[in-house]
Amino acid sequence: MRTCFYMDPLTVDPRKNGDLYSSAFLFMLYDGLTHLLPTGKVELSLAKSVDISPDGKVYVFTLRQAFWSDGHSITAHDFEYSWKKTLDPQFCSTCPQLFFPIKNAELALTGKIDLDEVAIHALDEETLRVELTHPTPYFLSLVSSCNFFPIPKHIAETKPDWDQIPAQKLTISGPFQLIRWEKRKEIILAKNPFYWNAKNTTLSELKISIVSNEYTTLDMFENDELDLVSFALSSIPLNALKTYHRTGQLQLLPMGSTAFCAFNLHQFPFTNQNIRKAFSYAVDREKLVTEITQLNEIPATRCIPPILDQNINYQIIPPYSEALAKSHLHKGMAELGIPFDVSNLQFRLFLDHLTLTYDETQTSRNVAQALQEQWSRVLGFKVKLQFQKYHMQMENILNGTYAITLSTWLAQYTEPMNILERFKYKKLKKNFPRFENEEYIQLLNQSFQEDQEKRQAILLKAEKLLMEQMPIAPLFHFNFAIIKKPAVSGVEISPTGVVQFKHAKMKQAEIQTIQTAAV
Repeated sequence: MRTCFYMDPLTVDPRKNGDLYSSAFLFMLYDGLTHLLPTGKVELSLAKSVDISPDGKVYVFTLRQAFWSDGHSITAHDFEYSWKKTLDPQFCSTCPQLFFPIKNAELALTGKIDLDEVAIHALDEETLRVELTHPTPYFLSLVSSCNFFPIPKHIAETKPDWDQIPAQKLTISGPFQLIRWEKRKEIILAKNPFYWNAKNTTLSELKISIVSNEYTTLDMFENDELDLVSFALSSIPLNALKTYHRTGQLQLLPMGSTAFCAFNLHQFPFTNQNIRKAFSYAVDREKLVTEITQLNEIPATRCIPPILDQNINYQIIPPYSEALAKSHLHKGMAELGIPFDVSNLQFRLFLDHLTLTYDETQTSRNVAQALQEQWSRVLGFKVKLQFQKYHMQMENILNGTYAITLSTWLAQYTEPMNILERFKYKKLKKNFPRFENEEYIQLLNQSFQEDQEKRQAILLKAEKLLMEQMPIAPLFHFNFAIIKKPAVSGVEISPTGVVQFKHAKMKQAEIQTIQTAAV
């Protein structure tokens, strides 16, 4: 089967993962304790059974017999080593907050206790015991995230740079193994014979072309050089969507992903809450999805994607209002001591300072241009636009060298907490605006002490607080879109937007074509 990515994955180490391309790649190469189905239900994978204590705080996983691609057994020690290393303050993990439900995980990450005190223990080769700080009803969904996939301890301990070595030597646990990787060109994968469920993996090969131009992607699909295009990982020109929708080749599914603007809370003028609100309220979100994106996205009236919380009609962000946006702008500028006067030097410097950064995809470019027009029309000045390569944009965000940035998130498990926890501590890498609020922290912590009904009410209160502070401006919630050839079947798409090919199938004639092309 042939598909494509917009850019190369950034890592082959699950512990360092934090982007869409690496996530998709890791699901091809590795496996975890559990697997999230397209229905949102969880099934066991490397775990053959799990025992949960009556208080919901202790999980004991028994592993099935499974092997790394070098023939070594996958053991509970691999899980303990991988998970604890993620929480090492000196390790460059991207999403350590995912591990916070585990007892002592937060304390270890901050260096307050030793990693040995984190409640992750391999009792023997096949038994992993995990103790939680509090009951976490979504824990089995959480560990289906690729950030919880283990890496081979026997490799990592002897070769610390294992993730930098040639592709052919990569030791993996998942349905496909890496055969060849030519950066900025293509990745060739083959069926992994050591995969525990290899008998149900139909594809013998999977080819991923790296294509950074939407029109090239379209041409390749039209010329039968691609069998499937996932819009989360690539794209085609928006003007071609109607044709594929008409022919039935375009498939749309709800997705736990949101486009948003992040404000740098530590850079003038977005240190001011009213300025942030002015920019958010000046966005006509309905117009964005009807005129720009064209994939039937849902305008964001809150930050939680509907697929993670079915109360989609609940509105936290006020309806589009030019008057409300202008009111907050004037109030914010007054608080900053800047007269609202276009001839005033302070005002001109205020304008010249503002730049929106975005990645180079067509959708981001179109949305950025629409935001520029809306802000200019409503607020009275034109924000500069600057496109950046994805890795450069992420580097600038982590360094805090931006004013406003256009980005997206993708849920890693099916629970509102996955979005809210990103903003718990300003040190977290996924907390782009570096927001931190003590009341917000306490609300998230309190939510774990209550029953489900009270918990949802507390999380909603936390979400309202977040949107009141407005460190981010959610724009719209994505639908997952793919176009595929009729020969393709069995591709799984989870509610978190992960495309998985381990059960994918193609007609025999198509398989032969791919094998011939890959020689």
